[in-house]
Amino acid sequence: MWLVVTLAPAAATALVAHPTKPGPYSFQMVGDSAAPRYEEGDTVHVDPHHQLRVGDWCVFWQDDRETARIGKLVAASGNSWHVWQLNPRGMQALAKAEWPVCHVIVGRSG
Repeated sequence: MWLVVTLAPAAATALVAHPTKPGPYSFQMVGDSAAPRYEEGDTVHVDPHHQLRVGDWCVFWQDDRETARIGKLVAASGNSWHVWQLNPRGMQALAKAEWPVCHVIVGRSG
């Protein structure tokens, strides 16, 4: 299942203006791909400057910055992110060529 997010206008502007180093941003969760940790309607808070560590919950973006997946980072290799996804449950290997951006989720509100 794919998660498609809509960014708030300020965050969208930051991503367009600074595609490699955007500032912190938030988005509203759509769908149930990360339930029960992140429910539909939750606001997910992300800090792209937060140090990435195995075990972090992250948002993985495609180049278009409109399509994203949420998962727990299990490992990273030269070509892939290895991610635990909640719904459906299981491990996923995301090719870095297709999912080049990984940002750490630092909180949520709902």
